[in-house]
Amino acid sequence: SDKIAAKLAPNVEVLSQNSIYKGLGYVFVTAVLLYWLIRRNARSIRDANQKYKLIAENASDVIWLLDPLKGRFKYMSPSVLKLRGYTAEEVMSQPSNEAFAPEDVERLNALTMERISLFQTKGSWTVSYTDEVAQPHRDGSIVHTEVITTYLFNEQNEIEIIGVTRDINRRKEAEQKQRASENK
Repeated sequence: SDKIAAKLAPNVEVLSQNSIYKGLGYVFVTAVLLYWLIRRNARSIRDANQKYKLIAENASDVIWLLDPLKGRFKYMSPSVLKLRGYTAEEVMSQPSNEAFAPEDVERLNALTMERISLFQTKGSWTVSYTDEVAQPHRDGSIVHTEVITTYLFNEQNEIEIIGVTRDINRRKEAEQKQRASENK
């Protein structure tokens, strides 16, 4: 295109002006394409975030994210209110130890530290575990739960634990009834 412009342009000044307009045209087309790509990707990201939020906020299981080294929850789904009687905001403002029955705190802290150590030696793999955990309810009762945890490194290469907590009180009651009937 520069060779054709050089033949058509009567002098250097016109050729220079044509080159400037051509460059501005490229910049404009590039800007329009970038704008379109950013809008398209932003819409996709927004849609995906809305879907994840919909799932997390409407699941019966409690979904959470924990910074184990700081001992604080970074995210807690609203379903914790139904499970434990506390709002997500209340749980996130408390140390994570308060999410465990007092008799479980020491065992679970030791287990978490052991798993973090194992996870760090493995490197970049994610590791998942399933445990039964007794958790305190606001009304003073104990809620028996099954907790599935996945250890991973976040974008800053810090360890995080993603968890899903499920109420298993009915299961525990059925197991106790089963044992009681077997002992008769």
